[in-house]
Amino acid sequence: DAVLDIHLAPQGRTRLELTSRFLPSDLKSVSHDLEGYGFLLHRKNRLWHIDLSAQFPDALYVRLVRTFDAATSLDGIASAVQQEETDLLNYLGLSIPGFP
Repeated sequence: DAVLDIHLAPQGRTRLELTSRFLPSDLKSVSHDLEGYGFLLHRKNRLWHIDLSAQFPDALYVRLVRTFDAATSLDGIASAVQQEETDLLNYLGLSIPGFP
C-alpha cells in the first residue's frame, strides 16, 4: 500500500465551503454550527479520507491510500500517487501553485 497524508489550507475558501457541497441536502437543514464535514470515498484499490484538520486551523486533512500488486514498479507507484493527488485536488476544486 502507498499512503499519503496531507493537510491542505485552502486560500479564499473555508473548509466548510469546500466540504458542504458533498453533504446530502437533508442533513444541511440540521447542521447549523458545523465547521465542515468529513467523509470517505472507497474505490477499488483506493481510499480517500477527507476530514477537518485537527492540527491546522481551517485546513483539511486528507489521507490517500492506494493498493498496488507486487509487480508494480516504484516509478509506476509514484506516477499513480501523483495522479491520485491531481484527481483529489480536482475533485475538491483546489489547485496548488507549481503542482502539475
